[in-house]
Amino acid sequence: MEHFDYNVCKLCFDKMPIAFTIIEILLNDKHEPIDFIFRYANQAHARLEEVDLENMLGHRFYKELFPEKHDKKWLRYYYSSAFQGKNHELHEYSAEIDKYLKIICYPWHIPGYCACVLMDETDLVEVQRQLNFLAGYDAATRVQNRNSYVEFCGNLENNGSVGVVFVDANNLKLTNDTYGHDMGDYLLQLIVERINSRFAKGEANIFRIGGDEFVVILNGISKKSCREKIMALRQDFKNSELVHLPKDLAAVGWSWTSHLSSIEDLVREADKDMYIAKQMSRQ
Repeated sequence: MEHFDYNVCKLCFDKMPIAFTIIEILLNDKHEPIDFIFRYANQAHARLEEVDLENMLGHRFYKELFPEKHDKKWLRYYYSSAFQGKNHELHEYSAEIDKYLKIICYPWHIPGYCACVLMDETDLVEVQRQLNFLAGYDAATRVQNRNSYVEFCGNLENNGSVGVVFVDANNLKLTNDTYGHDMGDYLLQLIVERINSRFAKGEANIFRIGGDEFVVILNGISKKSCREKIMALRQDFKNSELVHLPKDLAAVGWSWTSHLSSIEDLVREADKDMYIAKQMSRQ
């Protein structure tokens, strides 16, 4: 086997600010990868792995460094680089160090060895998650927003029974203007909380489609159950304790069909029913 020159690696890679390592792939009797050994690693890699450099070199990753971890998803890529001469770019979560990593692995000049460049993408992944959340969810109430509503309706199959609940927050603008937007957000959050408490987990798809409007879509619900839940929800929105909020937190309308043909028509029907309920409440 060709000689591994550790000193040459130190001279070339020790001062790299990015984690770099050279590993030897260990095989079983069937020529299958089972582990790998760090033959060289720079200080940046040791910091990334949160292991002393002296404790890394010459040690098996799974058997000695992280014996409690059994996720070997990386091995097939390292094997492919070390024995088949292929390059790979991976974006994966590492349970061993609780970080999201970008790993570029490529064949080293010694058979059975590959080199890896590693970068911590944890912050980037978190930012992407936040952006994805903001794209699909309402920041004030944590329910799905209009973008998600449009997508959901576009993918909704036109068969089976569906109930729609249309909820309109009462006096939201007046609450914002009089007591501030924190109180307005609190009103919206109370409405969502009471919707969630009325429906079983997974039963309701809740969307904030406008400033004071919510649509709740119920798949596979019977007309009797839908009516009962709407009547109960109207009672849930009664308010006699919170002096800065309206006596009815929200107006509720609903519609139902045994066989969905148009979700838009069903939502419009629920909206009309909500408007009638709001007018009756004012009178």
